[in-house]
Amino acid sequence: MAAIGAAAAAAAAAAAQQQQLVSQLFAASTVYALAVAALMVLLPRWSVTRRLVRSPLVLLPLIAVYGLLLAWSWQPDTFSLVLPGSLAEGFKGGFNPQFMPSLAGICTLFSRWLTAASLWVHLLAVNLFAARELYMEGLVEEVPTWHSILLCMTLAPLGLLSHTLTKAVARRT
Repeated sequence: MAAIGAAAAAAAAAAAQQQQLVSQLFAASTVYALAVAALMVLLPRWSVTRRLVRSPLVLLPLIAVYGLLLAWSWQPDTFSLVLPGSLAEGFKGGFNPQFMPSLAGICTLFSRWLTAASLWVHLLAVNLFAARELYMEGLVEEVPTWHSILLCMTLAPLGLLSHTLTKAVARRT
Protein backbone atom coordinates (compact mmCIF):
# COMPACT_ATOMS: atom_id res chain seq x y z
CA MET A 1 0.00 0.00 0.00
CA ALA A 2 2.87 2.35 0.82
CA ALA A 3 4.40 1.73 -2.62
CA ILE A 4 1.15 2.76 -4.32
CA GLY A 5 1.01 5.93 -2.21
CA ALA A 6 4.63 6.75 -3.02
CA ALA A 7 4.04 6.17 -6.73
CA ALA A 8 0.96 8.41 -6.66
CA ALA A 9 2.89 11.11 -4.83
CA ALA A 10 5.74 10.89 -7.34
CA ALA A 11 3.29 11.11 -10.25
CA ALA A 12 1.59 14.14 -8.68
CA ALA A 13 4.96 15.82 -8.14
CA ALA A 14 5.99 15.15 -11.74
CA ALA A 15 2.66 16.55 -13.00
CA ALA A 16 3.07 19.68 -10.87
CA GLN A 17 6.62 20.12 -12.15
CA GLN A 18 5.45 19.75 -15.76
CA GLN A 19 2.63 22.23 -15.14
CA GLN A 20 5.12 24.76 -13.78
CA LEU A 21 7.41 24.27 -16.77
CA VAL A 22 4.49 24.65 -19.19
CA SER A 23 3.46 27.87 -17.43
CA GLN A 24 7.01 29.18 -17.80
CA LEU A 25 7.16 28.23 -21.49
CA PHE A 26 3.75 29.86 -22.03
CA ALA A 27 4.91 33.10 -20.39
CA ALA A 28 8.32 33.12 -22.09
CA SER A 29 6.73 32.55 -25.50
CA THR A 30 4.32 35.42 -24.94
CA VAL A 31 7.07 37.79 -23.82
CA TYR A 32 9.28 36.77 -26.74
CA ALA A 33 6.58 37.30 -29.38
CA LEU A 34 5.56 40.64 -27.89
CA ALA A 35 9.19 41.78 -27.68
CA VAL A 36 9.76 41.05 -31.38
CA ALA A 37 6.50 42.82 -32.23
CA ALA A 38 7.52 45.79 -30.07
CA LEU A 39 10.77 46.09 -32.00
CA MET A 40 8.86 46.10 -35.29
CA VAL A 41 6.45 48.76 -33.99
CA LEU A 42 8.75 51.01 -31.96
CA LEU A 43 12.08 50.65 -33.79
CA PRO A 44 11.16 49.51 -37.30
CA ARG A 45 14.21 50.97 -39.03
CA TRP A 46 16.79 50.03 -36.41
CA SER A 47 19.40 47.77 -37.97
CA VAL A 48 19.06 45.23 -35.15
CA THR A 49 15.30 44.99 -35.70
CA ARG A 50 15.70 44.56 -39.44
CA ARG A 51 18.44 41.95 -39.08
CA LEU A 52 16.51 39.97 -36.45
CA VAL A 53 13.15 40.04 -38.21
CA ARG A 54 14.44 39.40 -41.72
CA SER A 55 15.70 36.01 -40.62
CA PRO A 56 13.06 33.28 -40.56
CA LEU A 57 14.93 31.97 -37.51
CA VAL A 58 13.12 34.65 -35.50
CA LEU A 59 10.19 32.21 -35.44
CA LEU A 60 12.26 29.20 -34.33
CA PRO A 61 11.86 29.65 -30.54
CA LEU A 62 8.08 29.68 -30.88
CA ILE A 63 8.10 26.73 -33.26
CA ALA A 64 10.29 24.73 -30.86
CA VAL A 65 8.09 25.47 -27.84
CA TYR A 66 4.96 24.69 -29.87
CA GLY A 67 6.40 21.33 -30.95
CA LEU A 68 7.29 20.44 -27.38
CA LEU A 69 3.87 21.43 -26.02
CA LEU A 70 2.11 19.63 -28.86
CA ALA A 71 4.04 16.44 -28.10
CA TRP A 72 3.28 16.71 -24.38
CA SER A 73 -0.41 17.41 -25.00
CA TRP A 74 -0.97 14.56 -27.46
CA GLN A 75 -3.31 11.87 -26.14
CA PRO A 76 -4.69 8.76 -27.83
CA ASP A 77 -7.98 10.54 -28.63
CA THR A 78 -6.47 13.81 -29.90
CA PHE A 79 -6.82 13.07 -33.60
CA SER A 80 -10.31 11.59 -33.28
CA LEU A 81 -11.53 14.64 -31.33
CA VAL A 82 -10.48 16.99 -34.12
CA LEU A 83 -11.42 14.76 -37.05
CA PRO A 84 -14.00 12.17 -35.96
CA GLY A 85 -15.10 9.43 -38.28
CA SER A 86 -13.99 6.15 -39.74
CA LEU A 87 -12.94 4.87 -43.12
CA ALA A 88 -15.47 2.03 -42.85
CA GLU A 89 -18.36 4.49 -42.40
CA GLY A 90 -17.03 6.64 -45.23
CA PHE A 91 -17.16 3.76 -47.70
CA LYS A 92 -20.76 2.86 -46.92
CA GLY A 93 -23.27 3.71 -49.65
CA GLY A 94 -24.14 7.29 -50.56
CA PHE A 95 -22.59 10.56 -49.56
CA ASN A 96 -21.11 9.99 -46.13
CA PRO A 97 -18.14 12.29 -45.52
CA GLN A 98 -15.84 11.41 -42.67
CA PHE A 99 -13.05 13.17 -40.82
CA MET A 100 -14.83 16.52 -40.82
CA PRO A 101 -13.82 18.76 -37.91
CA SER A 102 -16.26 18.67 -35.04
CA LEU A 103 -16.78 21.83 -32.99
CA ALA A 104 -17.72 19.77 -29.93
CA GLY A 105 -14.54 17.72 -30.28
CA ILE A 106 -12.40 20.81 -30.73
CA CYS A 107 -13.97 22.40 -27.63
CA THR A 108 -13.22 19.25 -25.64
CA LEU A 109 -9.67 19.16 -26.92
CA PHE A 110 -8.88 22.80 -26.12
CA SER A 111 -10.40 22.53 -22.65
CA ARG A 112 -7.30 20.51 -21.77
CA TRP A 113 -4.62 22.55 -20.07
CA LEU A 114 -1.62 21.38 -22.12
CA THR A 115 -3.52 21.58 -25.39
CA ALA A 116 -4.64 25.14 -24.62
CA ALA A 117 -1.01 26.09 -23.96
CA SER A 118 0.09 24.58 -27.27
CA LEU A 119 -2.75 26.39 -29.06
CA TRP A 120 -1.63 29.71 -27.56
CA VAL A 121 1.95 29.26 -28.72
CA HIS A 122 0.65 28.14 -32.14
CA LEU A 123 -1.32 31.41 -32.36
CA LEU A 124 1.70 33.43 -31.27
CA ALA A 125 3.84 31.81 -33.97
CA VAL A 126 1.27 32.32 -36.73
CA ASN A 127 0.50 35.89 -35.64
CA LEU A 128 4.20 36.76 -35.46
CA PHE A 129 4.72 35.21 -38.89
CA ALA A 130 1.94 37.39 -40.33
CA ALA A 131 3.29 40.50 -38.58
CA ARG A 132 6.80 39.73 -39.82
CA GLU A 133 5.62 39.37 -43.40
CA LEU A 134 3.79 42.68 -43.48
CA TYR A 135 6.63 44.41 -41.60
CA MET A 136 9.10 43.34 -44.29
CA GLU A 137 6.71 44.29 -47.07
CA GLY A 138 6.17 47.66 -45.41
CA LEU A 139 9.91 48.32 -45.40
CA VAL A 140 10.14 47.59 -49.12
CA GLU A 141 7.01 49.49 -50.12
CA GLU A 142 7.57 52.27 -47.58
CA VAL A 143 4.13 52.07 -46.01
CA PRO A 144 3.40 52.35 -42.28
CA THR A 145 2.91 49.02 -40.57
CA TRP A 146 2.80 49.71 -36.83
CA HIS A 147 -1.01 49.58 -36.59
CA SER A 148 -1.22 46.42 -38.70
CA ILE A 149 1.50 44.73 -36.64
CA LEU A 150 -0.41 45.49 -33.44
CA LEU A 151 -3.56 44.02 -34.95
CA CYS A 152 -1.65 40.99 -36.24
CA MET A 153 -0.37 40.13 -32.79
CA THR A 154 -3.92 39.79 -31.46
CA LEU A 155 -6.21 39.45 -34.49
CA ALA A 156 -3.99 38.41 -37.41
CA PRO A 157 -6.66 38.38 -40.13
CA LEU A 158 -7.65 41.95 -39.23
CA GLY A 159 -3.98 42.95 -39.21
CA LEU A 160 -3.59 41.57 -42.72
CA LEU A 161 -6.72 43.43 -43.84
CA SER A 162 -5.42 46.62 -42.24
CA HIS A 163 -2.13 46.26 -44.08
CA THR A 164 -3.89 45.64 -47.40
CA LEU A 165 -6.02 48.76 -46.92
CA THR A 166 -3.00 50.81 -45.82
CA LYS A 167 -1.12 49.83 -48.98
CA ALA A 168 -4.13 50.76 -51.13
CA VAL A 169 -4.41 54.18 -49.50
CA ALA A 170 -0.65 54.76 -49.72
CA ARG A 171 -0.67 53.99 -53.44
CA ARG A 172 -3.40 56.58 -54.05
CA THR A 173 -1.46 59.39 -52.38
